Amino acid sequence: MTQTMYRTIHILYYLLLLLVISAEAQESIRIINGVSVPSDFPGLSPSILSDKVAPGKLFLANSKNGRYIMIFENDGTPYFYRRLSADGRDFKVQPNGLLSRRYLTDHTGFITLDSSYSVVDSFVCANGYTTDEHDFQITKNGHHLMIAKGMRHVDMSQIVSGGQADAILYDTHIQEFDEHNNLIFQWLCYEHYDILDAVHEVLTAKSIDWVHINSVAEDYDGNLIISSRNLSEVTKINRRTGVIIWRLGGVHNQFEFVDDSIGFSYQHDARPVPGNPNHYTLFDNGNYHNPPFSRAVEYALDTVSMQATKVWEYRADSQRFTGRFGNVQRLPNGNTLINWGQSYLPKVSEVTPQGEVVYEADFEISSTCYRTFRFLWGVQADKPYLVAESFPDEVHLLFNTFGDEHVKKYIVYGAVRGNTLTPIDTTGYPYSRLTQLANGKHYKFRVCSIDSSGMKSPLSNEVQVMAHHLTTGQNYLFNGDFSDSLNHWELAIQDSAKATAGINTQEELALSITRPGTKAQDIRFSQNEVPLLQYSKYRFQFDAYAQQNRLIEAKIERAVSPYDNYGKIGPTYLKTIKQHFSYEFMMENNDDYQARVVFNCGAEPGDVYLDNVSLKEIPSAVIDKPHVLQGFRIFPNYPNPFNAQTRIEYKVTTRCKVHFQFYNILGKLVSETRQSPHHAGTYSIVFDGTRLSSGIYFVRVQVNITGERTFEFNTQKMVLIK
Repeated sequence: MTQTMYRTIHILYYLLLLLVISAEAQESIRIINGVSVPSDFPGLSPSILSDKVAPGKLFLANSKNGRYIMIFENDGTPYFYRRLSADGRDFKVQPNGLLSRRYLTDHTGFITLDSSYSVVDSFVCANGYTTDEHDFQITKNGHHLMIAKGMRHVDMSQIVSGGQADAILYDTHIQEFDEHNNLIFQWLCYEHYDILDAVHEVLTAKSIDWVHINSVAEDYDGNLIISSRNLSEVTKINRRTGVIIWRLGGVHNQFEFVDDSIGFSYQHDARPVPGNPNHYTLFDNGNYHNPPFSRAVEYALDTVSMQATKVWEYRADSQRFTGRFGNVQRLPNGNTLINWGQSYLPKVSEVTPQGEVVYEADFEISSTCYRTFRFLWGVQADKPYLVAESFPDEVHLLFNTFGDEHVKKYIVYGAVRGNTLTPIDTTGYPYSRLTQLANGKHYKFRVCSIDSSGMKSPLSNEVQVMAHHLTTGQNYLFNGDFSDSLNHWELAIQDSAKATAGINTQEELALSITRPGTKAQDIRFSQNEVPLLQYSKYRFQFDAYAQQNRLIEAKIERAVSPYDNYGKIGPTYLKTIKQHFSYEFMMENNDDYQARVVFNCGAEPGDVYLDNVSLKEIPSAVIDKPHVLQGFRIFPNYPNPFNAQTRIEYKVTTRCKVHFQFYNILGKLVSETRQSPHHAGTYSIVFDGTRLSSGIYFVRVQVNITGERTFEFNTQKMVLIK
């Protein structure tokens, strides 16, 4: 390298440092191996990756924090994702090649998607039953199997001592539909099971979930295998008559367990082993093992001698226990895929027949997962998928044409909501950062991709977002004094409640309630798209009074299920004279840029009046740099220079979150990763430059000390040579 080149690189290096420092206030675009993902995307980080893994991609759906259905490469690269408003459990490939997942929006059921990830059909149970979330199976002949939920009022005092005279029993049944969605078979649990079979359930309770079927599968002979968790029983039933063929486990177990003295307890996901008749795998949650532990187990059933022989099991260790969730999938190469379900356990373990763990991975952001699968999948999306996120100082558009390696650039179309879309940006990156949007305005966006031949894709899905530019001390809410009528506020009424909202002569919100409803949330007055940052402190204030003394709920909460109460504010008691209310809280959950402020005013009579509603961030004290960085170290990446991949080791001495950003010599962000909260210890990450060109790159490290709002940065140079 010549002296001139060296000086040039040296100057660019320090220019980059200035760029990084000046960008401190900006929100980062999260990139995982070239794929842009939202801020709450859970990611998948492998801790074990061997060349003995089975072929195929990983299919997961999380159910905590942000909700997604996802397909991953083994190294954690997202191959596909969709952001959901509710859990999308049981995301998998069906025998006919369609994808399916749980659907919970305008109806509760399941949907199928084709190879372009477009919805093909929706499925719900019949005969007045609701659709259970646990399983949906399309069979080889094109029929589909579903679990139906029902409830009955039963006089349990006639069945058990101390039973409730009007107890509610929750039933789960099996329904089969033909290819035209006609119900052709129904199996009712109470015609074949006795409630006394539920030995661990409290039968004196007011409501009793006594069966809890959590899987249904087609056996090798065409009959059905069902798993009833709360009976600790796997049952085989005749698909034509409904007659029970055999019962494994539970009170009425018909088999002698061989090489397994404990049997299974509160199991999930009983499945026939493909190509191996009379062999069955299940996930043994083990709730009533002593002590409790979970495992994957396979039994060989001899239905002549009535023996159930344990022929294989995998127990990670005696401490690995999940009381719910989990599944087992036998793979074509003989390996077994196991999902441990809970947020504190791995979501993927792949184990050889000899018990060697050849793959293990967990979410980067703590989350649960009901089932995990591996399938062969190489589908290319026909258009980009678009997600928008509004941050305090800018809006991010994230877009990817999943599976298409020939995309060269994207065209972004945007407009104020209600106007015609026009091109606003062209970029070679899978994202667009918008900083000049008018505060408080609602916008809509779509994107198309252009490949190497110049061919345009169809337009993406349309997203709508509000620009919400904020600074510390500013009211995060629009029109909190109602001087602009009801703009930015919404009134939602459900069930039998009746109410209207208006502005009185004092420019206060006047909520006139003519019928209160049965629940506080039956009358909901709210403002949406409120950004909250983890570990920031906030003050929520408002003035309020009522027509008569009464309770309301004033909350800052997640806008979708499970509706976390971020402010941890209990009921608020209103009097007939105006009072000022003030609550302070720290945002302990992950960042949520789509939270909402809610006043729930149902359940009790009496008009409600509100004014001067505000939510402001409370400035926190700055921590000295030596305190933040004391003991923190980032070690030089190895190897350096590197070809394709290099490892970065780092040490932390206190609980914190660590965020890595990787820039090229021009200051362009090429990749980034957020690590899950760490305790004190030494960790490492792998930077993959496979898709990047040779050159100098810089890693920027951001440390977030848990519970405080101080960030520190460290920058290090790396050289990629191909």
